[in-house]
Amino acid sequence: KRIVKEVGTLLCFDEMAITTIQDCCLLTPLFNAMWDAGIVTIMTSNRAPEDLYSGGLNRHVYLPPFVASLKANCRVMPLISDTDYRQEQVARSGLAVDPVFCEQEEEGFAQQWWHKATGGAERQLETFEAGYGRRLEVTGHGGVVLTSFEEMCRQTRSVEDYHALCSRYHTIILEGIPTLDADGHNEARRFTNFIDASYEAHARLVACFDAPIGEVLSGLTALRDVGIDEVGHSAGCGDGDTVSSGVLEAVSRMKAAVERGPTREEVMSSVFPGRPTTLSDLKASEGSVKDMEIWQQGGGASNAPPQVSKNWDDRRRTTSFSWESGDPTAEQQTIKGVFAAAVASLKETGFASARTQSRLMEMQSNSYLDEWAAKRGFSRQTPEPS
Repeated sequence: KRIVKEVGTLLCFDEMAITTIQDCCLLTPLFNAMWDAGIVTIMTSNRAPEDLYSGGLNRHVYLPPFVASLKANCRVMPLISDTDYRQEQVARSGLAVDPVFCEQEEEGFAQQWWHKATGGAERQLETFEAGYGRRLEVTGHGGVVLTSFEEMCRQTRSVEDYHALCSRYHTIILEGIPTLDADGHNEARRFTNFIDASYEAHARLVACFDAPIGEVLSGLTALRDVGIDEVGHSAGCGDGDTVSSGVLEAVSRMKAAVERGPTREEVMSSVFPGRPTTLSDLKASEGSVKDMEIWQQGGGASNAPPQVSKNWDDRRRTTSFSWESGDPTAEQQTIKGVFAAAVASLKETGFASARTQSRLMEMQSNSYLDEWAAKRGFSRQTPEPS
């Protein structure tokens, strides 16, 4: 009812994805409440409903009810197309004669654009209100900001920070964009979020890349096709695969360790740290006789409940440890869930990178820049007012 009151009866969810058990648990009650309130939902996703949260922790418990409710309340339509409509628009309008993107970091490109966009104003620091009430400092003047990949994507930044920046500045000059791969997936995800924010705000992006645009994200777009089965192979990703072998090999090793389970030696060491391993060690260990004594709570009080021997309790704990290795809520299974979520998150980064690559092509086209100028009352033939 609150959503209906504040937002309305139509909600659109773009790029629907589930990567955590928390999200999966919330989906069914949340969407059922919205549908019961008469809210119409429209969702796009890179996956069919049945493929959401693939391999996730306790997926079999939480996802089927959501999929059943989804199909009962929504019509599912597969949209399979290899056509990139942004590329078609770029082909029709052509790229800007005055390039806004520089590949392989041409010296002075950012400074030339700063001079052009600000009328040669001095660089000065400005503060703006970012996400969650924080304030960030950037180099800016008259709606133009000069910043870097280091500052925007290697620092702790949120989507809200990017939206605040792009709503404050109409032109964003971004320097030092490196070639990205799965080893830097955190920075890559921030970069894709940054591009999404600037695209949605229809800001003019002036960008300096260290390599051709087609190569900047190619190591990430391949993540779309990597799943649990591929990651689990000990060979990692060699044989010319563009996905980062370092990350996949690390994930592969973790998965292998989880799948094999603890060895008997690891179980015993976990339950009995510092235990004697030979008869001589046992005889020499302190308190060996006490192991046969009966434990009592309350310092041996006569009214204390009877307790079991330490040997019995040790056997119980060993049995409990072995049982937990198959418990879906135990730590080992939790690691499996985290692993699956990590793989799903990397796949989402791959989808986001493909979208970003397409948007970057459009953002340097005449049609995009004409619309940018029209929205702000600028002329692309004359300097913008500072």
